[in-house]
Amino acid sequence: MIQWERGSPVWAEGSAKWKQLVQELRERIESGRYPPGRRIPSQRQLNEEFELSRDTIRQSVWYLIEKRVLRIEQGVGTVVEPREKWLPMDDL
Repeated sequence: MIQWERGSPVWAEGSAKWKQLVQELRERIESGRYPPGRRIPSQRQLNEEFELSRDTIRQSVWYLIEKRVLRIEQGVGTVVEPREKWLPMDDL
């Protein structure tokens, strides 16, 4: 989980930021903050919240799409998939 200090994220050393963001998004999905069938915040909103480059945000989101945790729904945005569709994330 990402630590916060004075409203800004504090990133752990030794682990890529995109992987830390994947873990944070996954925790939010698993906790029900982003339930199946609902949109996650836009890449721009994630950029503002986590203070990361758009490339890093994009890499994290695409990883979760490849693992079938998220899907892109035209006209809606990036949506959470039901857990039974998820692929293993052993490579993090």
